[in-house]
Amino acid sequence: MYKKFQLLHKHYQLIYSLIISTAVVGIWRGIWMLMDIFILPNDALLSAASSFSIGIIIITIAHYHLSN
Repeated sequence: MYKKFQLLHKHYQLIYSLIISTAVVGIWRGIWMLMDIFILPNDALLSAASSFSIGIIIITIAHYHLSN
């Protein structure tokens, strides 16, 4: 897929990059809002701490699997 992206003209690369970036931000925002609603909605501090912990655990597991 990266090869196909490299073969595009520069202005098409910019357009696709903007579209993909917007999609990633939209997905991130949606997940963030769902986590605010469903993970301890009455305690913002504990919700943020648990979301942070879950994220760190997922990143650690992914890093471990990618490095092996």
